[in-house]
Amino acid sequence: EAVRARSVNVFKLPLEHATFEGPTDTVPYAVFKGSLETAVKFYHIEHDRDVVLYIFRHLGPSLRSEVVLNLNESDPSSSAVWSYLDGRYGSTDTPNKASQRWESLKQRAGERVADYYSRVKAEWLLFGQVVGVQLSLSIVCAKFINGLQPHIKLPLETSCGHQLVKLTLEEARDASLYHEGRASHASAGPPDAASKKAPQQGRGHEGGQGRRRAPEARDETPGQAGSGTKDSDPGRAPPKARCSYCTAMKLRGADKHDDANCWKNPANAHLVSEWYRQRRAAKPADKASKEQAAASGSGSPPTEGTFMVMSGHEGTPGTSLRVVEASMEGPSGTTRSLELLIDTGSDVTLMSSSLAAILGAKVHPLVGSKALRAAGCYGTISVVGTATVRLSVRDVKGIPHAFSLSVEVADGLNECLTNRTILIGMKTMRKMGGRLDVVKDAFYCGVLHAHWPMKPFSGATVNTVTDGPPKRLALPTQAVVDERLKGWTFPKVTANLKPDAVRPCPRRPYLGSKREMVALSLLVANLAKAGVVEHLTREQVEARGVWISPAFAVPKVDDARDPEELTADNVEKLYRLVVDERSVNSSVQDLLPNWKTYMRPVEACISELPSRDIWYASVDVAQAFFNLEYHDDCAYLFGFSYYGAGVDGGTPDTLRYAVFRRMTMGFKLSSFYWAFSVHSLLTTALPEVYRTDGLTHILDFVDDILVWSDFID
Repeated sequence: EAVRARSVNVFKLPLEHATFEGPTDTVPYAVFKGSLETAVKFYHIEHDRDVVLYIFRHLGPSLRSEVVLNLNESDPSSSAVWSYLDGRYGSTDTPNKASQRWESLKQRAGERVADYYSRVKAEWLLFGQVVGVQLSLSIVCAKFINGLQPHIKLPLETSCGHQLVKLTLEEARDASLYHEGRASHASAGPPDAASKKAPQQGRGHEGGQGRRRAPEARDETPGQAGSGTKDSDPGRAPPKARCSYCTAMKLRGADKHDDANCWKNPANAHLVSEWYRQRRAAKPADKASKEQAAASGSGSPPTEGTFMVMSGHEGTPGTSLRVVEASMEGPSGTTRSLELLIDTGSDVTLMSSSLAAILGAKVHPLVGSKALRAAGCYGTISVVGTATVRLSVRDVKGIPHAFSLSVEVADGLNECLTNRTILIGMKTMRKMGGRLDVVKDAFYCGVLHAHWPMKPFSGATVNTVTDGPPKRLALPTQAVVDERLKGWTFPKVTANLKPDAVRPCPRRPYLGSKREMVALSLLVANLAKAGVVEHLTREQVEARGVWISPAFAVPKVDDARDPEELTADNVEKLYRLVVDERSVNSSVQDLLPNWKTYMRPVEACISELPSRDIWYASVDVAQAFFNLEYHDDCAYLFGFSYYGAGVDGGTPDTLRYAVFRRMTMGFKLSSFYWAFSVHSLLTTALPEVYRTDGLTHILDFVDDILVWSDFID
């Protein structure tokens, strides 16, 4: 406890910002104050005088003198300093001004996409701090795209099309960086006559594999440098007009027409003939029908994957399915009873084509057919059109509620669902403002403010929307798995430093209680026995140029501070070794964007789980990251320091050093390397149940693996 009472030397702490003389566009006052308050809490600056000194270190000379003169105190408090600064600059960060800054946010002329992306993130955080409302990532992504320069925004919208609204902020940034690179490459001018014979390069040819490089340009005269045309000459004819849109999009014939006559440019849509518009619109439907015919060997749609409903148990048909009773007036004036079945496995509201005919509903046909698919199912539903039905439902008090329901009409539904059942998808539930009230056994419609009673489904057991019983998996034997894994090993982890990276000065470990220091020493000793870390001397650290980061122990459970004596056997249950790898993470280059495909979000994993009754088993890989070894070229980056605490010899304040040979948890690339390794392992050992192109029974998220099956054995 005496160690914790020691004051922090604020003059050795790093500065959060450069000299602050007043708010700027880069550092508004709210950002400046927020970062300093966070730093005070992080460094545990407890004495008020130390807080004042730390604030004064960030102020410029003139502002510092102004604060001292106006406070007129020999020993000002931190609250008095902040009160003066709030009165001086607090009015500059108002919700109105923050909103104006957010609305006027656009990419400046000559500003790189990476810098514009950082500015958007900074303004997003500032808006949340000042206004108190955290904007969603979808709004931030839309703002980022809308503010791009036209020469980047136009090709981005053209290439992404309707998928543009589905991009995440990081995906939009990566796509913008790609088009920025293409635009800068195109600005170098058209190729010369010699390069016209070279094969056309594909997208993303910079650094791509399996693509040819453009032939090197011939030597240019000083007058030709940086341009694609020769210097003007009175005796030469003026250069031909060139289409800037086709040049930017790498389309052929850019030198044969100008911007005003380019029919490929969306801005000149009036130049496109009507017959060609219809022909181009029909191409996607023709392509989809050809792909369906090729997949099935005939003109019928493929029979794999579809949406699901909740399932009933064998022997008790329909008991777990709950429906809402509804009615509709038929074409002959008779009232027909219907059941609205809540389908938690899909977003689409479906009705069979036979039921649509019985109800006399007007079906608006689609151009071609649309197949609905989802993971973990057994068949395909072909949507042939849309319809609107007028329904009436009585609430728990017997009051009728009439409303119109938009549905998709489909062929191929389970025969139990064809005569009187409409599947209500999650999208319709959201429009209704609906939710399932389990206590009242009712469906609450928020739009109509009514509780609709629910009753058991009258049909038989429904496992899926289409017919098809679950099948047992043909699993390989242990001998087959061993044979497949012969020669397979975990990949070695590599890390590439940024060009301007510099080795930081070796840092001393963070101070902690005596019990935490003992726990840290025991943890390091156990890791050294397992071959995960290697002890180093100070001389070895300097000779190898090892990067040293501070380490500390974090309790895993609330009772970790109990007086129970720590031993090598129980310390891993009570404490976790943590290394502050911020200096390494800021100096190591990021992985390419395609690595993100191995780290799927939780929502994507959950969407692959079926909604029927299935069996689950979870697998937690213990010490998962330690299975991967650092490459010798980068292992020196992961050294750390700690206090010996007298456990492995020496006095309690003995400063010790060690370096990780295996992958650590605090490294920013660890989760990506582990996800890639698990993917490689499972695809090699168990391709029957772990698939990325169809039905899979194994879902992995970092070091957690979920296995599911229709059969408990």
